Amino acid sequence: MKTLETVAMEGFHEDRVRSVLHQVELSVKHQSSSFGLGLITSVMSPWIRIHGGDSISMTKINEHVERFKENLKTAGYLQEKIKQHYLNNNHRLTLIMSPQAEYEEQLGAEERQKL
Repeated sequence: MKTLETVAMEGFHEDRVRSVLHQVELSVKHQSSSFGLGLITSVMSPWIRIHGGDSISMTKINEHVERFKENLKTAGYLQEKIKQHYLNNNHRLTLIMSPQAEYEEQLGAEERQKL
């Protein structure tokens, strides 16, 4: 939360945002052998998340990138999105993981028992 609050106040470095956008644009143009699988994965999200969502719009990545670039011209656009979707959103999950000190010993004992 501290990192999100910092970003909401200070914003992102412009060169990093441009770099991510450039990466997205290149990934669209570079089609690999798993292109079809990636395409199916991207269109399934609206079907599952938003019943009856427009899955075809998810394939129009260039349009989304151009709209995003236009939105970036608005001062504080990303900061407002951080506030809207993360800081002012009460629906969150906190997951705490604790290591077991004797995990490796237990794993070794189970393995020896199986052998």
